[in-house]
Amino acid sequence: MGTGRKNKLIYIFLFVFLPSLVMGETIDKIVAIVGDTPITLTNLRKFLKLKSNNELVKLPNIEKDRALDMLIEKELIEQKAKKLGIGVSDKEIDEEIENVKKINNITTEILELALQKEGMTLSEYKEIVRFQILKAKVVNREVRPFVVVTDEILMNYYQTEIASGLEKVVSFRVLTFYENQKNKLERDIKDYYNMAQKGVSFEEIVKKASEKYNVTDTTSENVKLKTLSIELQEAIGNMKPPQLGPLVKFDMGFQIFKLNSLKHEGLKPFEEIKEDLKKQYQKDKMEQIYKKWLEDLKKEIYVEKRL
Repeated sequence: MGTGRKNKLIYIFLFVFLPSLVMGETIDKIVAIVGDTPITLTNLRKFLKLKSNNELVKLPNIEKDRALDMLIEKELIEQKAKKLGIGVSDKEIDEEIENVKKINNITTEILELALQKEGMTLSEYKEIVRFQILKAKVVNREVRPFVVVTDEILMNYYQTEIASGLEKVVSFRVLTFYENQKNKLERDIKDYYNMAQKGVSFEEIVKKASEKYNVTDTTSENVKLKTLSIELQEAIGNMKPPQLGPLVKFDMGFQIFKLNSLKHEGLKPFEEIKEDLKKQYQKDKMEQIYKKWLEDLKKEIYVEKRL
């Protein structure tokens, strides 16, 4: 065979059977590396359930990037699980699938039909279940121990996160002392306030102060905080019931008050939603710690994105 004919056949072979090489493209582009494991364009396309790379090209970059991040996360967890000696048995997978069928009251046949509609085989679904179990095991070992819940933490979460932005509604008791020309209230009020701080009842304080001053004892129930005087709003703002407030001076005298309750409009009392609150807090905290753990894992296991 002549040299010219031989070269022509080689060219035809390259052009027909290896078009990606002729066009200067790789057969399967690597879009990320996790440890020693590459993630390819094919992996990304299959993850997104796309039939061709052309469909992948048309997809918005933000969606491709999000999908790639999920593939990287999956590979990180797989590799971390291997280091920790954590695995998932076929029995665990089968038991989880049986549990899914039981909860949804369906048979294996119905499950397979549902999966087919989603373009998924039972084998592919088992792989998803396997990873979900594996991730749960890794997270339970590496993240969950750092989620600490106490009543004090829950109360703070209730007040700063759940109740944040809601209208405050307060109930409080107020002793109001009015100035007169015969006695110096500014001097005596300190004694009355000290009595309140020591736990002397408001009734006793009123009885003693009434010998010199005009004193009123009132209780206000379920009042919106924003409707009160600026002085009271500032005083009550950071208080917790049944706390004694600071001494408040106004034009005609002084006030001593005690906060009986503080609620938020439309929000149920803490004790009533405590258990649900605990679950929500644990979920939020788990997500927060998991995110930090994942970032640290990327420092432990080499990650490079090439998309």
